[in-house]
Amino acid sequence: DCANLTLGIVGRGNIGRPLSQLARSLGMRVICNDPPLQQSGVEDEWGTLEEVFAESDVVTLHTPYTTSGPHATHHLIQQQHLELLGDRGFLINAARGNVLRNIPLFELLNMGRLKGAVLDCWENEPRLLPGLHELLLFGTPHIAGYSHDGKLEGTRQIVAAYARHLGLELPWKPVPIPPTQPMVTLSPKSDPWLVVREAVRHSYTIADDDAALRRFSIDLARTNPEMLEKHFDLLRKNYPLRREFAAYTITGIPHESAEGKLLHTMGFQFS
Repeated sequence: DCANLTLGIVGRGNIGRPLSQLARSLGMRVICNDPPLQQSGVEDEWGTLEEVFAESDVVTLHTPYTTSGPHATHHLIQQQHLELLGDRGFLINAARGNVLRNIPLFELLNMGRLKGAVLDCWENEPRLLPGLHELLLFGTPHIAGYSHDGKLEGTRQIVAAYARHLGLELPWKPVPIPPTQPMVTLSPKSDPWLVVREAVRHSYTIADDDAALRRFSIDLARTNPEMLEKHFDLLRKNYPLRREFAAYTITGIPHESAEGKLLHTMGFQFS
């Protein structure tokens, strides 16, 4: 149940904004940090980095990577921020690796002073900090945006931007491959969240991506970092087709049920 949890979002842009909407619809309190957006007058529950880390149960990073200017994000998250999150909270980095310093993250996890962390982006990737992966809940090879649907949308945006630049009209819309929506058949359970977890695991099993990287990262980060770098890149280049929640159609659960409403909120479709 998310109702008693607070989610901290650092970077409330193209990913952070829909994430904040989803989290709130699931009953979470959301506190955001995005100084440029806040200064532009956009309304939200804003907080300083210190407030976000001190008040959240989970903090997730979605900033761009910048090295200059008043809001540069290079090494934005430091040890003092992680200490505010402490042994009650989780950190997720789905932004860029160098936004977060990995050595203090390693040290705090190793001492049990941080409850847990999930990294899709790594400082100095593809050269990973030795020993860090084995302390993480999950670690993936920078593939958070590698869904088939996300790649199609990214391609559409590039075509649209190119057309605008040239003053052309190119109303092109990519066709998903495969074009059909996969079906997920579920059955009601005593706890609606058990059904939600089953649907999520059916559509994406993060443990598989973690295992594919972990199989090499724990040993090679110490013994053969160059080989690990090649493996990291190969996992990205040969990433299998993955669909987003909105590509799946749920059957077996009424749309009006508690679990149906939760799944619809998360983007799943119903027949």
